[in-house]
Amino acid sequence: MKKIITLLIISAFFISSCGTISYKKCIYLVDAPKDVEVLKDNVPLKVSNLVLGSYESGHTRYVYHYPGFMTKINKKPFKIVVKAGDQSGEVTINSKRGVKLLIVEGLFTCGVFTVIDLLTGGDRSPLPKFIDVPAVISNEKQRSDKELKKAAYDSFR
Repeated sequence: MKKIITLLIISAFFISSCGTISYKKCIYLVDAPKDVEVLKDNVPLKVSNLVLGSYESGHTRYVYHYPGFMTKINKKPFKIVVKAGDQSGEVTINSKRGVKLLIVEGLFTCGVFTVIDLLTGGDRSPLPKFIDVPAVISNEKQRSDKELKKAAYDSFR
């Protein structure tokens, strides 16, 4: 019986880790036209309205959706191609490790979640998280992530 309970507890740790829950990460497309396409290794990625944020006010919950795509974030940088009409451009996606997340997980789960996330890459976040579509397709310098995030959230006002 003790072995079964131990196995159930370990299984719960594995199932609830970031590495198993958030296998793919969101990347948002700021100021993207309706006909935007995204390719990774010449394979089209599904562009859809993803949740950018939410909050509750009284008994009402507000959820903000914004165009973007989901992809697995690798240790090594990779390129995506953004197409709109007859224009296209490339963006290199890097990743950063969520050190704070790993520390908090380690404290609360005796290191179990930390190990899972290190093995699966669940602690990695994309850089950039926001893509300036007009700048990419015209081969110009993108705005900063902070400016792009502000532009995305300002679209809800």
